[in-house]
Amino acid sequence: MWRTVESTPESPAPRAGHVLVKTADNVLLLHGGLGDGVLFDTVHEFRGETWRLLSTTGTKPAARTEHVAAVLGGELFVFGGWNAQLSSGGGGEIGDEIDVGELAEAEFFGGTFSLNLATQRWQRLTGASDPSPRRGACFASSSQQAALYIMGGHTSSTHVPDAVESTLIRFDLAQRRWAFVAPNP
Repeated sequence: MWRTVESTPESPAPRAGHVLVKTADNVLLLHGGLGDGVLFDTVHEFRGETWRLLSTTGTKPAARTEHVAAVLGGELFVFGGWNAQLSSGGGGEIGDEIDVGELAEAEFFGGTFSLNLATQRWQRLTGASDPSPRRGACFASSSQQAALYIMGGHTSSTHVPDAVESTLIRFDLAQRRWAFVAPNP
């Protein structure tokens, strides 16, 4: 049965384009998104019945929307997204009509970031041979294979809605590297 959780001062602001993932101990983590013309770079934790803003340190990912995230091995991994704040339609709300000229000014993000959930410290994984920057991809994790998978998404050169990636790429947790699983058809 669905029910509404009461807001508190630490509840996240309304948003869209964010990620919400579950940890092994059933804690929800919310990152990023866009709401009322503001892009977010914060992480909120929902434990039991309470939201809490995490106080993270380190090299965190830039504020973004339409990115992907997964939890694996005690870390929150974040990849991709973009910083589009659409000016048409008054305020950059999700669902505003998109002007392709505005998209040309948006930055698509590559780079893989991890947040150690025990220390709450971010780091950018260097040398991870990151996939091309993209937004709107799908992400999955496999604890059995100690791997993350990313599929599809819009790349920075594909601003047209029907022009998307079709590659499947695997991140090996032990090697901390990405590798293509299947080439573009």
